Amino acid sequence: MADDKKKQLGFGDLFDDQADDRRKPASEREVLPGLKPPSNTKSETSLAAADSMTKPAARLRHLALKFVAEQGSVGATCDEAVRSLGMIHQTCPARFNELRGKHMIAPSGRKRPTSSGRDADVMVVTQIGLDELRRAESA
Repeated sequence: MADDKKKQLGFGDLFDDQADDRRKPASEREVLPGLKPPSNTKSETSLAAADSMTKPAARLRHLALKFVAEQGSVGATCDEAVRSLGMIHQTCPARFNELRGKHMIAPSGRKRPTSSGRDADVMVVTQIGLDELRRAESA
């Protein structure tokens, strides 16, 4: 009888080409090649939160990468991405850190003030990031 049951699709499945991968535990799933969602593997709520962010994180990461790329050599701070994209402030640093960890964006060596007046690193897209954007947009 178990084979007769249809899989119940969630909201994220509407946007996910690899819905079956989403059914893996967060600790076993890769968000980008070699990158798994952060979670405390000893906490059910943390694992559930990581699971719930897999698809939104991929979409937000793509938006952040595209935004930084569109700024060209001027680059962008996370604060600028938050304001321009309407992203939640707590989400943007995680997406920038993931992109930086995969060498898709890199610090330009410059800083600009945030909306709170503090200095922030200006990030620019790398060739790896540009290649990823081309790949994603041609798929």
